[in-house]
Amino acid sequence: RDVERQQNCASHDTRILSQLDGACGGRMPKSTIKYNSPLTLAVALVLGSMSHAFASECASSMISVQTGDKALHNRICSTTEQALPLLEACGLELSRPVTIQLKNSIEIESSACFGLYRDGEYVIELLHPQVFENIHSQSEYREFLTPSQHFDSVVAHELTHAVIDQASQAEMQCDIDHEYIAYSMQFATLDQSARSGLTANIGNARTVTEEDLNQFVYALSPRSFATKAWVHFSRPENGCAFVGKLLRGDTTLWLDLE
Repeated sequence: RDVERQQNCASHDTRILSQLDGACGGRMPKSTIKYNSPLTLAVALVLGSMSHAFASECASSMISVQTGDKALHNRICSTTEQALPLLEACGLELSRPVTIQLKNSIEIESSACFGLYRDGEYVIELLHPQVFENIHSQSEYREFLTPSQHFDSVVAHELTHAVIDQASQAEMQCDIDHEYIAYSMQFATLDQSARSGLTANIGNARTVTEEDLNQFVYALSPRSFATKAWVHFSRPENGCAFVGKLLRGDTTLWLDLE
């Protein structure tokens, strides 16, 4: 991998990928995160008390969820248990425990986020479902997914970032490469009818090439990038084989115009 190109993508990814209508570029250093709750004081107080609950483990002791809501805990655990085998099929496995926290708000550079993964801290942050639903109603996904479907898929998306972070070559990829993998796994956890609705306007799957999957497409429309990533990933010749190329640094989706 060309070192100069890698340094270029590393210096610009966060700025470009923060402008999105989705899962906030996935991985982000803690120091860049701001919390400005859009909730009324009453709702914020209720959800805030829930966020201080102790984290309890899922069936997989590698994942714990910090919430006092047992039903929500079980729901998130169920989603992670669905996503982990998909990741393992691509050679991506958790080697360190990950904690999932529920938040009143997640904001980066004035962009509201559904969730994010704190790079190197092994912590996933998700919006409380009640808050998530409000933002979902204004998002690109509102016409294609129910709030519940969208929330569960974001769990899978952020879990993917957490697993990639633990991969030995993770530091060798541009953020846009991480997003390709995260969105592919996010779509893989959706049911077929939901995926069909999202990809209906793509047309012939063969027309989606690597040139259609770059940081500029992502910045203009995360949903468009996500659907194209899934269509590309789902072709037999791509899938985990292409994910492996990204992880090894054999190829990148970063479009370098310099």
